[in-house]
Amino acid sequence: MPDGKDELISIIIPVYNVANDLDRCIRSVAGQTYRNMEILLIDDGSTDGSGEICETYADGDGRIQVYHKENGGLSSARNFGIRKAAGNVFAFVDSDDCIHNRMIEILYRNLCDENADISVGEYRRVEKNSAVVQEAVSGITAARSSAEALALLLGRDPMYNTGVVCNKLFRRKVFEGVEFPEGRLHEDEFVIHLLFGNAGRIVYTSDILYYYFVRGESITGSYSKKRLDALDAYEERFRYYERKGLSDLASAGFRRYLYIVRVNYHAYKRWYPGESDVLMQLRARHAVQQSGYRRTAPMRLFDRSPTLCFLVNGILKLGRGRSYIWE
Repeated sequence: MPDGKDELISIIIPVYNVANDLDRCIRSVAGQTYRNMEILLIDDGSTDGSGEICETYADGDGRIQVYHKENGGLSSARNFGIRKAAGNVFAFVDSDDCIHNRMIEILYRNLCDENADISVGEYRRVEKNSAVVQEAVSGITAARSSAEALALLLGRDPMYNTGVVCNKLFRRKVFEGVEFPEGRLHEDEFVIHLLFGNAGRIVYTSDILYYYFVRGESITGSYSKKRLDALDAYEERFRYYERKGLSDLASAGFRRYLYIVRVNYHAYKRWYPGESDVLMQLRARHAVQQSGYRRTAPMRLFDRSPTLCFLVNGILKLGRGRSYIWE
């Protein structure tokens, strides 16, 4: 796409102590085929020289702006970037990931072609020290209404149900009244349904455009107590469906919420077996009755015996080759 004929797109990159990975990220963004961009590097109080690396890149590329702020976390840096962004279309990239060199071009083309407010691409998980091999793009797309996208968010099709923001392009208007929750983990899960709800139309492509480098904690690898923030995120989501009068989605969201409670209960028990008070709180949270929502077999079994529920889930996992499948 030629320079100057398309909208200014703001790329917001929070940066915190990622000196070893930052070069890969910035190069992948600066090397986009779509050129009419501003690249906002939000140095969130780095202490490892990441801020200096940002300044070096800004010296060599007039599209790059660097902001230094006190450490406030990922959500704080993203919110800061949104306030500073000059574009009415923007994307988020985490500073230890990288993107396909045509990501912005493809997502923006789809956004315009489908008159959409959010444009979504696929992402791939990459082991931390692995090389990225960019796939050829196919151009296969599908557009959905806001209501359809909210329903697909609860499904299992990986093309439609990603709750992350980094594989997407957003028109600014969908962020009206929405901010990332500062001080919370699972920040994307807190806002994605709000953004889809504010959008008139969402367009998807099956092209793999974002490369997420696996690092740190996962529920099956290691586990942080902050993971319990996911419970609030999923509870807020099904409450949102209730407020909107989307009864079928609220019911499905309620099931997904209690599924997340069960997943986190088993992970927490594995990593913090002595903290019986938290485990009791999780069981109590799961047992709360919600008028109008049917309690499924796994819900009822967990309420009676979390251990037995976990064993049954393990048998189903062996039979179907998937973990945590029993919702």
